[in-house]
Amino acid sequence: MRRFVALTVCLWAALAVVAQTQQGFVKTKGRMVNGQHVAGQGLPGATVTILGRSAVVSKNDGTFSFPITTNTFTVQSVQKNGYQLVDDDLCHRSFRPSANPIYVVMDTPSQIQADQLEAQRKIRRTLQQQLQRREDEIEALQVSLEEKQRMLDKLYKEQEGNERLIAQMAKRYAELDYDQLDEMNRRISDFIMNGELTRADSLLRTKGDIRQRVEELKHHEQANEQVRKDLEKSEALARQRREDLICDCYSHYEISKMEGQYDSAAYYICLRADLDTLNVKYQIEAGDYLLFQNKRKDARIYYARGVLLLYGKQLAGRQGEIGAGATYDIVDLLTSLMGFADILETDDILNPSRSDSAVAIRLYEVVIKSATQTAELCKEEGRDSIYTAFILPLAYMKGRFANLCYKQELYERSKALYNEALDGYKTYLEYSPKDSAYVQARAAYMQQRLSRVYLATKRYEEAERSAREAATGLRKYIATDSSYVSYLANALWSLGSVIFETKDEQRYPEALRYWEEAVAIDREDAHKNFQAYGNVYAYRLRFLFYLLSRMGQNEQCIPVAEEALSAYQRLAAEGGQNVESHIVNLMGNLSYYYLVTKQFEKAEQYAREASGKDSTQHWIVSNLACALLMKGQYNEAETLYRQLKENPNISLLKGIEDFAKTGAVPREREADVERIKQMLNE
Repeated sequence: MRRFVALTVCLWAALAVVAQTQQGFVKTKGRMVNGQHVAGQGLPGATVTILGRSAVVSKNDGTFSFPITTNTFTVQSVQKNGYQLVDDDLCHRSFRPSANPIYVVMDTPSQIQADQLEAQRKIRRTLQQQLQRREDEIEALQVSLEEKQRMLDKLYKEQEGNERLIAQMAKRYAELDYDQLDEMNRRISDFIMNGELTRADSLLRTKGDIRQRVEELKHHEQANEQVRKDLEKSEALARQRREDLICDCYSHYEISKMEGQYDSAAYYICLRADLDTLNVKYQIEAGDYLLFQNKRKDARIYYARGVLLLYGKQLAGRQGEIGAGATYDIVDLLTSLMGFADILETDDILNPSRSDSAVAIRLYEVVIKSATQTAELCKEEGRDSIYTAFILPLAYMKGRFANLCYKQELYERSKALYNEALDGYKTYLEYSPKDSAYVQARAAYMQQRLSRVYLATKRYEEAERSAREAATGLRKYIATDSSYVSYLANALWSLGSVIFETKDEQRYPEALRYWEEAVAIDREDAHKNFQAYGNVYAYRLRFLFYLLSRMGQNEQCIPVAEEALSAYQRLAAEGGQNVESHIVNLMGNLSYYYLVTKQFEKAEQYAREASGKDSTQHWIVSNLACALLMKGQYNEAETLYRQLKENPNISLLKGIEDFAKTGAVPREREADVERIKQMLNE
């Protein structure tokens, strides 16, 4: 799986493609010299200004490029010291973006003037030769003098427009860049320029009769039109079939989800997204569902598509500036980035580094800033309905951003963002009080997250106050919408965590009550959808067990540890997660608590299984030795104790003495315990 930073590099590379790049070439004119083509040379250092954009400078080979974000563009000016444009009409002319480069032809003023004079001279000479030829033809006719005079008068009258013809042709040929013609048309133009009209005409005729070629072109265009129509029908049919498949995929997805077939549901929602990879909504919904199912690595793919499409669209349309017209695109973009936030915050598999997160933080900053500016612009223009559409996504986004900062231990920044999110929810209520339950529940959730920040910085009073306010608020709202019950579990867990971290043993029962209530909610959620909630459920059971252990609640520890062990085993079996260390530790702990509650068979069972998984956990092997000793299997127990005795880092004597103090040693085993203690003292 690629790291997030690699994905982000791909993101920016893709964005560079979204805004089309127009290539160009500044050069001198290609010429024909004595019938041979002489190519023009690239001109470095020419400044090309495109209307509405910063100027670009041509490279050493004369090439230049600039991004195109509109349907047309205009070359405003081209400047290079000692050179001028050969074609003045180039500037202020509109162009369409093209894969073909723009050729900007420049030359020195003296060369341009020389080309025009030479063109005029050659054309004038050709016209004079043509006039002389026609005069000779008239003179040779066997007609009356009056008829000859009439014919000559007509000829001379026709020649009156020659000066205008000379100027037009001279301008065209003086500006003609032979580099942009193929070999045949270079030769034809060169023949015409040099007055070799018969040779030019002969070459033209080798292409075929022009009337026939026109007819062939018409037939070709008609054939193309028919192909286009057939293609349009074919594409319309393909679109219809794709839409039908997309609709069916979503129907299968809904059926599978309602039947509890979550893997099938994920397959169908992803298949729909793959059928139309340019549909942002489909990508985000697939990412959301995969994340909900705890399939983070797969979710990244679909969230990445959403970010690429949406952020690329913003750049393509507005050169990186997000304007008010992109309101709902930005809302979707925020949603897609939230998916990245969820993955970055909770992904234990990828474990993103600080450099990865730094890229994500920068992306958040850019989008939040742009969206905030857009929202403020809408508010200034009185477009309240659009303005309010931004408030909730921005508040949610800031909350997710705060989560990422919290994970990177940027606690002050995280606290500021959580408070900004709270302010956003309060602002939204001023505009839309009908959504009060949802918004206030979200605000309470931000309070719970704030408590984590305070707890991390050991500000226990503020942490407890925030968690308690969150829990109080959420209890009120779950009465109207049970979907907030998971939020309540988080708040209760935070509240219990604050009390636990203060290490005030007198308040441990209070922490226990909050944690047990949170775990009860987690248990129900995991029962409904283990893929989505199994991780949190197992984690909290494990810490609930630790709290009971600290409180000395030996009997109560066992069912909680058993439940936690079962959850982790299911995570390993169904999700392929690497939770083996948690499984081993829980088995080892169970072996100990079965020992102190005199359930020696189960103690041996768990100790054997755990040590079989990881024989380096010597404390578990000592539990096995103790279980064997309590069962009367003295020789086996002694062998294990002697093996363990070779490790100086294990306090075996203290361990067995502490166990004896629990009162769990049967009377008939007391002598064996003493023998083991004596052996360990040797």
